[in-house]
Amino acid sequence: MANQCSALNPDCIAKKRTPCPALEHSKNCWEYDWVPLIKGLPSEEQGKWKLYLVEHCPRCPAFCPEMKSLLARIQADV
Repeated sequence: MANQCSALNPDCIAKKRTPCPALEHSKNCWEYDWVPLIKGLPSEEQGKWKLYLVEHCPRCPAFCPEMKSLLARIQADV
């Protein structure tokens, strides 16, 4: 899949041996709905994922406008 974060981003969680739900579903980061996944995690894990996505995604070479709106949803809904 073109422009996959895992292929372009040296800081991708998938490269750090952390399972990436988007990659597991053969989707790019911005195609995966992170909100239900994060909401279903324990509070501490929610904070870790939210912080990671909000801090790392905007610096990713694969970052796109769709991810901006997804990050806004994550910040508002989780």
